[in-house]
Amino acid sequence: MIKVLQLGNDDWSKRYKIPTDYHWHFNDFPEKKSEAEKAKAKTKKKKRKGYDVVLVTDGATLDTAYWNKLTWMVDPYHVIYMPGVEETLNQAGKEFLKCSAAEKMMEDPQVVIDHLENRYFFGQSGVRMFPTNIFLNESKVSEYEVLDSCNLKVKVNTHDQWVNIGSYRNSLYIDPKRLIKLWLTYRQHNVQVRLRIFIQPAGTDGDPDDNHVLTIDSNSDKELYLPIEPSDQARFACVTIEVKGDGDLTIGLLHSRWGREGRGEFIAGGKRIVNMEKREDIPYFFSPGDLKPPLTVYFSGARISAGFEAFPLFRKLKTPTLLFTDVRLSLGQFYADDDDFMGKAIIKVIEDTLRKLGFTKRQLIMNGTSMGSYASLLYGGQIGAYIINVTKPLANLGYIASRGRLQRPDDFEAIYDIDNQLVPSLDSKHLHELDERFWKKFDKLDLSNSRLFVGYMKNDDFDNKTMGRLIKSPAVKNSMQFTYKGFPGRHNDNRTVILWFIDRLNQVLESDFGRKY
Repeated sequence: MIKVLQLGNDDWSKRYKIPTDYHWHFNDFPEKKSEAEKAKAKTKKKKRKGYDVVLVTDGATLDTAYWNKLTWMVDPYHVIYMPGVEETLNQAGKEFLKCSAAEKMMEDPQVVIDHLENRYFFGQSGVRMFPTNIFLNESKVSEYEVLDSCNLKVKVNTHDQWVNIGSYRNSLYIDPKRLIKLWLTYRQHNVQVRLRIFIQPAGTDGDPDDNHVLTIDSNSDKELYLPIEPSDQARFACVTIEVKGDGDLTIGLLHSRWGREGRGEFIAGGKRIVNMEKREDIPYFFSPGDLKPPLTVYFSGARISAGFEAFPLFRKLKTPTLLFTDVRLSLGQFYADDDDFMGKAIIKVIEDTLRKLGFTKRQLIMNGTSMGSYASLLYGGQIGAYIINVTKPLANLGYIASRGRLQRPDDFEAIYDIDNQLVPSLDSKHLHELDERFWKKFDKLDLSNSRLFVGYMKNDDFDNKTMGRLIKSPAVKNSMQFTYKGFPGRHNDNRTVILWFIDRLNQVLESDFGRKY
């Protein structure tokens, strides 16, 4: 169910077919409610304010104050306008389209209406399916090796035929009213790969003939949509992997994500950095905010459910914002890799965004929590950001792994998979070298024009060395400002450190950029 606001001369609900579960508002902004409706609203559970979609059509008019208010009542990339309309709007209306990253309507209005819910629904979802949960067809796989919980290497010779080498033990859930797209992480040598998907309605055994083959193009960075229409009922899918060729195949994660018919990754407007050699991706999202300095950048922490973090926080701040999320492995990979592909690509996205906004590095704030702190410290320093604001910093990835058995048993075992991607062996020598690799880069950074804010846990059971190394770092000693505060507790014990992190961000926005909250 979505809420749509149409602005213009011609009420589309009287010309076109509107789905029954749409709440259609024509020129009803601000909403005009009767006293009875207002009283009823007070007794109901609070709902998300604003609109899922705003349509700006011919003849749309609003006073300046109302355009400004509407900007913050609809998410960016959820505004669609008819061609030519932008020329007839007042200045505030034109600014509304820019701040909303509005999309020009290029389809028939009825087509647009029919697809609004598929493209602009609220929420996000990303699920990982692990190769260790594949039931291998060992008669077709001559050799196999479990590299870690996220990578399975198999050797095959199919004699130039397509062969089923295994099926995932767990079925894939297909959410009601959602399109599903798939992305398989893998590396191959002389092997072609495809997925066969068997559809099973909830409560039934399904029909074996109801299946779809998704052939993967190793040269394409496009995710594959499951070619079935959204349904009001939940369904399941059994996924099998078929291969053709003679060689090696390393199977990584199979990602299942809600699709938006090309309107964005996870949320409308989301994009991806893709390393095609490894078929790994890091999604990012740009929110225009009010298009005024500064640009705030935030790196999500570890996430079981893939997607962006802290969107409501930064939307409320109204600043132009870049969000990054690392969806690799089971929880993320600290935005790092062995060849620095992702680091260079992330820096390029940030610098390109600054350039498009017309901002300088003096107008850049880098933020990160826990796993996100690694990227904020390293990439923020490489760019020369004005503010680097982090909490629960983690920089010694090798050390985190080495102390897991005694200081953190059965907790954050994902660190072994993470380090396995970054060093050739998980012995003490290579783990130590991994940490020194970070500090050799960091200590050489020029932070003379940067201010650092760090909130840390005094009893951190993940990494209790980062704070000491930061204090001693030559780069930090040469920085414009270094403010830090410790909080009692282990890594995930005390939420006060997050509030301190947010307070530092608000403080800088008010004192240095004149923003009032």
